[in-house]
Amino acid sequence: MCREIIDADVEPLLEAIPPADLKNAPKFKITNELKNLQTKMANLFLHQKRRGGIIDLDADENNVISLENQDEQNEVKRC
Repeated sequence: MCREIIDADVEPLLEAIPPADLKNAPKFKITNELKNLQTKMANLFLHQKRRGGIIDLDADENNVISLENQDEQNEVKRC
């Protein structure tokens, strides 16, 4: 995934009318299924971090990760 800092004025978005579905949404509650998913995601995050797959924006700016994928037409795409 490519990551780029987005510099945009969000004030107009904060003033927008909330979606109608938001009014009809059920009240949020934590279920056992959600707790299990959170545990799995936390373990996956730690695994990816140990293997260098998590980009730390506060780390040295000279550390660059470059991924290259070849698509069906043998063109190289870079993030």
